[in-house]
Amino acid sequence: MATTSIPLASESQQESILRPDVRWPAWATILFRFVVAYVLLYALPFPLGKIRWVSKIADLYSEVWHEIVPWVGAHVLHLSKPITYFVSGSGDKTSDWVQLFCQLVLAVAATVLWSVIDWRRKSYALLHAWMRVYLATYLGVTMFGYGLAKVIPSQMPYPILSHMMEPFGYQSPMGLLWSSIGASTAYEIFTGVVETVAAILFFIPRLTALAALATIAAIGNVFMLNMCYDIPVKQFSAHLVMFSALLLIPDLKRLRDFFVLNRATEPERPVPLFRRRILNYAVWGARLALAVTAIYGGLTTYGKNYSSVKDLPRSNPMYGIWAVDQFTLDGKEYPPLTTDTQRWRRMIFDLKTSAAIQDMEGVPLRDSTGAPIRFVPTVDQKKKTLALKNPTDSNWSFAAKYDRPQPGLMTMDAQWNGHTLHLTLRREEPRFFLSTRGFHWVNETSLNR
Repeated sequence: MATTSIPLASESQQESILRPDVRWPAWATILFRFVVAYVLLYALPFPLGKIRWVSKIADLYSEVWHEIVPWVGAHVLHLSKPITYFVSGSGDKTSDWVQLFCQLVLAVAATVLWSVIDWRRKSYALLHAWMRVYLATYLGVTMFGYGLAKVIPSQMPYPILSHMMEPFGYQSPMGLLWSSIGASTAYEIFTGVVETVAAILFFIPRLTALAALATIAAIGNVFMLNMCYDIPVKQFSAHLVMFSALLLIPDLKRLRDFFVLNRATEPERPVPLFRRRILNYAVWGARLALAVTAIYGGLTTYGKNYSSVKDLPRSNPMYGIWAVDQFTLDGKEYPPLTTDTQRWRRMIFDLKTSAAIQDMEGVPLRDSTGAPIRFVPTVDQKKKTLALKNPTDSNWSFAAKYDRPQPGLMTMDAQWNGHTLHLTLRREEPRFFLSTRGFHWVNETSLNR
């Protein structure tokens, strides 16, 4: 298995250190208890959630936290707003930080209790080996998720129409990063390959240290991007780096000798989890099954996501950039003046769940914070109706009947916030320089625009 002892010196010294009768320093045993408690509290219910017939146990574990976290937020931390659980794509919600606080407190309490009960213990060589196997498996499965989402470029897809038509300064930092990486499919695939290779290494015996180094390099960069572009995966990416560093602690002397002092070093020697070899192979087989499950799940999920984005022009009946040629509000037609604050310049439909509207300056309609509004469209092709929902304003309403007399022409008669609105829209076919520039080995001048 991909495990090592805590200190490393010569082979004979290593074998003696792994014996249960060799005493660890008191601080090392206390720190180890805390690490075990904290890692399990944070990583659980892994791997139960990955196994279909026991996944309900994982759901129960999450439900326990759903009861604990709001109570702690209200009665211990006295937060001004109640904690609610909702799907948002963020791993840095208030509930996540409060849960992390609870896990730290519980880990400290578990360490104290464990130290009182098991104060005679000299070392935890075997438990340390099990923890390394668990951490390596957790990191490997997680890295498959990160890597395959980029190998099949679906995490950061090519910029959608509304982003391409959005002024640079109105993009969020996260949106800007997503667009810049998504604009280069080759670079996204490259980063995915690096993360996927790191995942594979975690499941190869004797290569745990190499896998941890590769993960620190890859996810360390991800963590800095999360911090610098305000991407809400800061907490999770930081833990992936910390957990990888934990795997390297037993190898610090070897790494120092090899990378710093240019000395020969001992190879990584796995610690058997069982005396019987067949049982060790069984553990490795179980880990391999989890890896295969993660690969299959990633390929199917991200493959579908990638295909759905590629099929948008065909699957979304409204897809396109539509210039508003005629804008008649309550019977009054508004000419296309850039000074008009009511008139629309464009309606942009790309994702089935997202649409954008631009004012006469070419700026997306924004909410009270200044962020562009992503309207949620509902289209009925048989009835030829379109409804738009503003997720930031429940009072905003738009319901229309539309007609497509020609492929590039569309008319709408709508009720908009209590007003009647007639629109004539014409499909635009812009040629984005970002999409047409391509790759060049030879450049006489830099084209930095």
